[in-house]
Amino acid sequence: MRAEKVHTPEELRDRSLDCLKEATTLLADKATVEERDDYRRFVLAVANKVAAAHREGGRLVSPAEEQALLDITTALDMGDSG
Repeated sequence: MRAEKVHTPEELRDRSLDCLKEATTLLADKATVEERDDYRRFVLAVANKVAAAHREGGRLVSPAEEQALLDITTALDMGDSG
């Protein structure tokens, strides 16, 4: 993991997604399929809970949060199977 400072929210997002991709790659090489899938489901469950923790504009999940969830799903390489 990189220790450099981030300077923008976009840079933080990109680095976070890169970390998820790296973890997924590591798990593909080192963990069982069940362990990998458990990790993916756990991360996505936490992300969903965080996104739904506060209503914005009368919506449970804002469009920006929906995009973040999609980005996380993609980084976890879950596609339509997650």
